[in-house]
Amino acid sequence: SDQPAADQGAADQGASSTSDAAPADTDKQAPIPFEGGQLTITQPEQDGEKMLAYDGKQLASNYDVSFDRIVKIGDVNVALVDVGDGGNQCGPAKVIVWKPKDGGIRTTTVEQDECGAPPAAVSDDAIYFVPFLLPGATKPALQWSPTEGLTTSGNLTYTPEPGTDWKDVDASKYDNIIDAFHNEAVYKAAQALLGDDMPDMATSLLVGGGTEK
Repeated sequence: SDQPAADQGAADQGASSTSDAAPADTDKQAPIPFEGGQLTITQPEQDGEKMLAYDGKQLASNYDVSFDRIVKIGDVNVALVDVGDGGNQCGPAKVIVWKPKDGGIRTTTVEQDECGAPPAAVSDDAIYFVPFLLPGATKPALQWSPTEGLTTSGNLTYTPEPGTDWKDVDASKYDNIIDAFHNEAVYKAAQALLGDDMPDMATSLLVGGGTEK
């Protein structure tokens, strides 16, 4: 006689767990049609890592996986997906997904200094990754194409605005104090004072926040 009650309890439990899971379902990202198949982002375990897959084949996983966009490079469709750990220390890496005419699905992960991918700029024949530069810093600019893969297109160096002087300094226009380094006079004075330590000082200023009024 106890058995039906136990079953009833199990049924209630099932119903409640389903309703509890409903809000999480709304966070699911819809499958993306891509090259005759589907790109999916799923979270097999609650609070676990999310998984990027193509027709069931896992391509990447981490705690924060989100679809960015599909672009066309030459005659090849390319999907861009952000994959990161969800922390605010670094941005996500960029996973590039494409399918060569004569092969299976392929991926490349773009990340710089183990701290996420630089912003992506798309042209007709390549994707360019342009790094954010702190004063005093030089970083490689990367480019990717289906034919050449990921290569370095050159080095970018932080450069202040030529011809700007102390009279052009206007702190009210700065979102962050490091914006002052765009001024050539400020930059040269900081360079003379700090030398090779300028990027480190800029980092601490960036973390420090805004300007004092």
